[in-house]
Amino acid sequence: MNDTLLLVQCGDRGTKWIKYFMHYYKENWICSDFIDTAFLFENNIPEELKQDELAWPIYIYQTGAVPWGQGMINFLNSIHYKYILLLHEDYFLTDVQDALKLNRLHEIMEEYNMALLKICGDWAGNTATPKYPIEKLSKGENIYLYSLEGSYITSHQMSIWRRDYLLKTLIPEENPWQHELSGHIRARNLGEPVYAYLGEQPIPYHESVTAGAPRPTEQHWFNIEV
Repeated sequence: MNDTLLLVQCGDRGTKWIKYFMHYYKENWICSDFIDTAFLFENNIPEELKQDELAWPIYIYQTGAVPWGQGMINFLNSIHYKYILLLHEDYFLTDVQDALKLNRLHEIMEEYNMALLKICGDWAGNTATPKYPIEKLSKGENIYLYSLEGSYITSHQMSIWRRDYLLKTLIPEENPWQHELSGHIRARNLGEPVYAYLGEQPIPYHESVTAGAPRPTEQHWFNIEV
């Protein structure tokens, strides 16, 4: 049984990006044999996923008309997965994954019962937060401690979360941005070590949207037939 879930979150206002997300998902996702995929919507399921529901190994869930935090809590309490790869619908998968690296990082998380391992590249979700190398845990990998005194512990950039830890950082009334800011404080108070893999992204992706429109530097990801 797979113990890791790629969780794609999409509010009703973000469903217009799903056709692009699915284009790059189909083109680049190669880890279905050991990572399941689920889409978590509010109320509206895009036509693209209705059409592909049987053709692709994905699960589709709806939170209903509740705040993002409550929907996440309800969903995470309903599933069996130990680890969550948290993703938004506007984070496009831009190349194939390094499956061997992902499996290696999974082994290290298991061995040391890590709560959170950031895998979004050298910046680790916040360039201003200090990172400290951990030789004991490296196992040949470039793994660092992420300072709990810095910012964005709960950044939604690509990371592997232990599901029970993610749940502890959530409160019902928050939206995703509030979780990144206020959830950071709750994570700091939990005191569990947080780690960052500093190296090439094992899951290459780009955050392609800002303020409801394509980022000027990412427009090329939208110049496709969908």
